[in-house]
Amino acid sequence: RVILRAAAAGLVLSVGLTLLLVPLLGAEGGAVGTLIVEAAIAGLYAWTLFVRGDFELDLGVPARVAAAVVPAAALTLVPGLGPALLVILGSAVFFGLLWALGGVPDEIFEALRPASKRA
Repeated sequence: RVILRAAAAGLVLSVGLTLLLVPLLGAEGGAVGTLIVEAAIAGLYAWTLFVRGDFELDLGVPARVAAAVVPAAALTLVPGLGPALLVILGSAVFFGLLWALGGVPDEIFEALRPASKRA
């Protein structure tokens, strides 16, 4: 029910912002409106989880993600890497570091295991 309310609020906000921003800014207005709506919905979900007590903020997760993002993003400074190679190497560095730093939840590995091998 809460998710339905948040989605409905997002829909109303999206229509309102589209009607307001697209005539003024064109496609950029649509993009800005979408960004605002997505942030608002995420905020509503987070607020709901906090109020219910179903959400605990673990600052170690963003720290591990940042530690994996920085070296991956630094690859953009290497001259001569084409876009495709940059994506492949950047993804490998990011996900490899994230895994090594313990930033990938166990639930992900459990979901990736074949059903016959799950506990």
